[in-house]
Amino acid sequence: MEEKKLNQKQRMQFVEQWANYVKENTDWSRQQAKLINSMLKNSKNSSLSKEDYLELKEKSEKC
Repeated sequence: MEEKKLNQKQRMQFVEQWANYVKENTDWSRQQAKLINSMLKNSKNSSLSKEDYLELKEKSEKC
């Protein structure tokens, strides 16, 4: 039970931290778009097919 409370407290701290960041940094949306776009661009360079990736992901979740 203590672990559950700690996890909830950590999640709330993260939410508060992110909310403060968004309030203080007006360019957060542009930064996030840059990150997402770079991740999408990088994913196109992957040799794994969508099906292969999903199969690996499913196997890793079982471990």
